[in-house]
Amino acid sequence: MILRGIHIEHWRCIANLDLTDLPSGIVVLYGPNRTGKSSVVKALRGCLFDFAHDTSQAELKASLPWNGKGPPKLAVEFETGGSLYRITKVFSKKTDGLARLDTWRKGAWEALESAPKEAARRVRELLGTDKSDAGMNQLLWVDQGDVTLPEARKLDNTLEQRLVSVLGMMVTGRDLAFKQALDEHCDTWFTPKGKQKSASRLSEYENAKDERQEKLEEHQKKLREVEQTILDMENCLERLPELEKGVLAAQAELQRLKEERDQTNQRRQAFHLAQQEFRAAEQAVRLAQERLTIFQEAKKRWQEAEAEATKSESGLQSSRAERDRLDQERQKKTQALEAARAAEEKHQGGQEVITDCRRLLSLSGQRTRLEAALKRALELAEEIRQLEHRIQEAKGPDSEGLAKLRANRETAARLRVQLQADELSVRVTLRQQVPFQFQLDGGTSENVSLSPEEPRSWAIRQEGVIDLPNLARIEISRNRQNLDLERAARQLESFARDFRAIVLAFDEQPEDEGCLNRLTNRLVERQSASTSLEAVRRELTQVAPRGPGTLETDRAKLDRDVRIIHGRRPELSG
Repeated sequence: MILRGIHIEHWRCIANLDLTDLPSGIVVLYGPNRTGKSSVVKALRGCLFDFAHDTSQAELKASLPWNGKGPPKLAVEFETGGSLYRITKVFSKKTDGLARLDTWRKGAWEALESAPKEAARRVRELLGTDKSDAGMNQLLWVDQGDVTLPEARKLDNTLEQRLVSVLGMMVTGRDLAFKQALDEHCDTWFTPKGKQKSASRLSEYENAKDERQEKLEEHQKKLREVEQTILDMENCLERLPELEKGVLAAQAELQRLKEERDQTNQRRQAFHLAQQEFRAAEQAVRLAQERLTIFQEAKKRWQEAEAEATKSESGLQSSRAERDRLDQERQKKTQALEAARAAEEKHQGGQEVITDCRRLLSLSGQRTRLEAALKRALELAEEIRQLEHRIQEAKGPDSEGLAKLRANRETAARLRVQLQADELSVRVTLRQQVPFQFQLDGGTSENVSLSPEEPRSWAIRQEGVIDLPNLARIEISRNRQNLDLERAARQLESFARDFRAIVLAFDEQPEDEGCLNRLTNRLVERQSASTSLEAVRRELTQVAPRGPGTLETDRAKLDRDVRIIHGRRPELSG
């Protein structure tokens, strides 16, 4: 693998970095501590091997920028097998997260793998390893501060094999002599089973090494603390002039504030004196306003009493005149009453006939109103029956169920598009007519017979088998099973099964594209009929609160009263 470029955004201490057209050979990045050299190496390892785009590993979280910007974006251009590739990763669990593999063809970048997992897998396949610390990578991608080879128990098996394949193995006579001498020394230090002898110098050296290693770690820890202290001191020295200027400015501001405080104290004393005078004047004004209010109320009561006396005098004169007028009217009414009593005695015989006529007219009006109300009540009852029948005929799901059906179709369409985008396509064209069998994704075999030069295509999710009798057996499969496709296929089958069961329950065909529109029309019609039904029921309650039967009973009672009056006075029946 040859690195040709790296692009970094929002990664650890690096806000933005572009290294393009890196030359062949050794490229050296140098700079003082804490400038991002280790972050560049970490970005290379994470983009090529270590991190998936949606990982939640603590090691990736530690690489997020401290300022909260993001998401981190890494892109590495590398050359292998004579071709140039570019892997791009945006580390986020949201919709903006991605992993894409491009290749350089005909002077432009062309997408090679757009599925995140497939892109990461293809990169590891191109580089021949799955981890940044496996094989030769254990020697190439070393952490900062590592200056020795890994311990024997931590040495990767593939690295050992690669070293043997690169360095080779040669044994000569001198090698055998060296081995014999080495064995003699080993006999002095080790037992036949390979364990160290307690009295061997090697054990002493290892004990001394462990002690020195502990001291070395302590010194390195102190060194890091001293370096951090020096860095903090340098930062403090850099900020010292600025802070001194701030102290001088603060002292000047303090002097100005003291002068303003003295002036404010003087103004405050003057304000307190003026406030006391204002309160005394305000108290005097309040007393004067109270006295003025008392005077105005007394004046108002005197004027009202004087007006009331004048009004009482005029009312007394009016009452005397009204009394004389009422005496005259009483005499006239008495005379008219005596005349009316005489007329009443005279016409007493015709009063009963007039009463019966008035009763017949009242009954006729009531019966006309009852007839109109009964007719309207029967019409409303028939309209209620028709609306209830319309509601029963327009059966279908409610608004929530219809929304779920539409969401089902949208999700199924999205899954179908995903399957079509990620499925493999196999196209078969026979030169001569030969029957064969075709099996898709572990399903049942299908007998196929194609005419010559007649092409036919199949979509394959994971694997397929073409069995040409006596000729060949062709097996097509992915290098690694795509679980997302299987999951999407199962979800699509579940959605289709649920949709079919619900639609068939409402006498519609799931294969018909217009079934949802008809179910929607049924819902609209049912809601409209329900609204009209409520209005008609309210009107029926107003017209016949106790029902149409009560109106018929009232009509029969009126007819009976009319018959009684006609029986008593036959002359009124015409």
